[in-house]
Amino acid sequence: MHQPLKAGGRPVVVRSEIVGLAHSDHEVVEFRAAPVWRSVRTSSTIRCGVEWKGGRAHEYETA
Repeated sequence: MHQPLKAGGRPVVVRSEIVGLAHSDHEVVEFRAAPVWRSVRTSSTIRCGVEWKGGRAHEYETA
């Protein structure tokens, strides 16, 4: 997950492609259920965890 945007939310990136914008942990869970993320989980070379970039984990607004 990239750092929070000034307007709020964090871009969700899967395989270097932005697939949406999350405003809560619940929305991240919904993205993880999406077909694009399932295809990532089937790959033996790609981890399916969440990587937080910039800002604190689980925060979706800028300070």
